Amino acid sequence: VESWLRKLNLMQYKKCWIEKRHINEIKRIESLLDDNFSNLTPRQFERFIGKLFEKMGYNVKITPSTGDFGADIIAKKGEETILIEIKKYTEGHNVTPKEVQRTLGAMWKYKANKAVFITTSDFTVRAREIEYESPIELWNKRILHKMVKKYFIDKQLSNLK
Repeated sequence: VESWLRKLNLMQYKKCWIEKRHINEIKRIESLLDDNFSNLTPRQFERFIGKLFEKMGYNVKITPSTGDFGADIIAKKGEETILIEIKKYTEGHNVTPKEVQRTLGAMWKYKANKAVFITTSDFTVRAREIEYESPIELWNKRILHKMVKKYFIDKQLSNLK
């Protein structure tokens, strides 16, 4: 059976038989996670997050790189419009309340009913306090990595079992 699967251009990866091209994509995503996206430019990182939200079922529009009013991506699904702000920071450079408030303030321009602020680092305690009182989700490095694994890796592996 194994030789037959190999003839179909399948390889075993993490106890699954997967097309070779999918293995390379999974390894690329794992590499991005391992280095916390440091090899991507901020614009490339925005596009990557756009792809993540597309995998989550949203229609995505990346805003211009300047004059975006605090919104890098607008994601829509049904009646839901999400404003997404992204900060590619080094660990230890935490997002401040001022940055979170700016994103909340931009919701009116895009008629968003929710905001998601994503960083490769973390948020200050004061910034986290805003999350409990506002229509915003704060995704730090841990949450970001979890979502990337879920939609780029785990979903790929479960589709092929």
